[in-house]
Amino acid sequence: MGGTSQMAVVGEGLAGAALALALCHLGRGRQVETLLYAGNGPARGMARILTPQCRSRLALLGCTLPNTEPTTPLVGLRVLSRGARAWLPYPPGVVSLGHPGKDPLGALLTARAGMAGARVRAWAVERTELMSQTRAPGRVVRSHGLVARADTVAFALEPQDASAAAAEPHGRAPLLPGAEAWVATGRPLPFAQLLLAPAPGVDGLLLLPVPVGAWACAFGPGVEPVDLSLLLVEAARDGLLEPGFDLLSLGRRPVPAGSAPVLTGPGWVATGPDALGHPLDLAVGPALALAGQVAHALVEASEPPSALAHAMLRAGVGRLRRENDAAAAVWRVARHAGPEAARAFRGGQQPRPVPADLTLAGLDRPRATPVLWRMRWQVVRTLLTAPLRPPEQAAPLLQPPRDPRLIYVVDDDPDTREGLREQLSLGGAEVVTFPGELELLAAVAHRPPAAVLLDVVLERVDGIRLCRQLVGHPATRGTPVYVMSGLGGSQLRRQALEAGAAEFLVKPLDRAMLARILERHRLAQRERPWPGTDSPASSHTAA
Repeated sequence: MGGTSQMAVVGEGLAGAALALALCHLGRGRQVETLLYAGNGPARGMARILTPQCRSRLALLGCTLPNTEPTTPLVGLRVLSRGARAWLPYPPGVVSLGHPGKDPLGALLTARAGMAGARVRAWAVERTELMSQTRAPGRVVRSHGLVARADTVAFALEPQDASAAAAEPHGRAPLLPGAEAWVATGRPLPFAQLLLAPAPGVDGLLLLPVPVGAWACAFGPGVEPVDLSLLLVEAARDGLLEPGFDLLSLGRRPVPAGSAPVLTGPGWVATGPDALGHPLDLAVGPALALAGQVAHALVEASEPPSALAHAMLRAGVGRLRRENDAAAAVWRVARHAGPEAARAFRGGQQPRPVPADLTLAGLDRPRATPVLWRMRWQVVRTLLTAPLRPPEQAAPLLQPPRDPRLIYVVDDDPDTREGLREQLSLGGAEVVTFPGELELLAAVAHRPPAAVLLDVVLERVDGIRLCRQLVGHPATRGTPVYVMSGLGGSQLRRQALEAGAAEFLVKPLDRAMLARILERHRLAQRERPWPGTDSPASSHTAA
């Protein structure tokens, strides 16, 4: 670039800080000024995987992770798919780190970028727009009334980055719905676990050990936080997660599924996991490598609007794009590959050193091509042999008997829970209350109730979605679920009934309404016994 060039990096996490730091190193002596818009929101927790190669890259940037920062050693990744298992070992020295309320590596790189000469601004960018003057190319960065000019804006996009809304629409990768949870356990496991297609609509569930316990991420079409809650309960039941864990946080986390349609435009470039990434691209190494390549392209391009795309290709971003698209295709095929999906990852390992093109939760040895071909062959073989196979007999599910006197109440307001418990208890019911969905789902698996009263607005999940989960859960299938809300309205009522609710109740609930519910259950108990029981008396289970 001719003259002094001003680069604006918009990104609140590791990708933005790494890009700003790389620009400071490459721009020395080239009159390049770097501005880093690091956001002004609360710190966001991120789970990271650190390999020895990542530590070397950090050292080249002048960064060293403090010895006081807790980490968890990882010995391998266990892949599970419908009963089949595959073990993928990590090389020595691989660790994980992360915390629900902070991103230590992102903070370290941000501080180092400021020391290297980047002007770090605690601004959350609202939008950028082209300069109106034809003789002054570049973009205008707007943030809460503050305006700045930049020759080029680099959007370093990461999950849950508040500044991501400022990105060009074509600069974002396709996103899959997802959810993440931080879980506190007594002793973290020394290996990560990847469950392929663990439930309908869920492509994958990753359980990654971290110092606080475990970080869980579920992704797939239509995944919501309540789906992850149910998966965590089932993982604890199956021995994949320590029973009695504490849920520290739960929320949505869209995950990238390939490359952005356009990575460069007039005066802007998109980078980071949400522009070039896939759901399990958690290792620090690829993010640092991509930051170096993009920084090299930005510094070398003579005229950013016209030459930046060619500079990106020369820097190797085109190869990364092909690799990420191949990695994104793995999950689409794994939905239908059955047990062979887990074995395909093991078969993708190479006995001799070859360039890797599938970064799988910190592993860089699998090859996407053999993994995809093995999965696709299994899908084709399944379709060809389907007419010759006898119909599969589903294994009977052994569910605990339902207690005809037991009613569960789910509401995040303690006064409401206590009031409903007292009124229903006066009618002869045994009432157990829960503040959230996780406690409810754990109790349902061990002691199914006769009815569930469920509030629409909960702290972590949507009550309508939770109702749909309960209606389809084996332990509560056929159990009436009454959805409650202080907000009336025909639309909310329709959503509740479409989700399978037996009735929509408007709070506050009066005694006549509760008495009607109790009487309905008494009649149902006299008409027929609950499934899995011989009589109402024998179905009672002590609390």
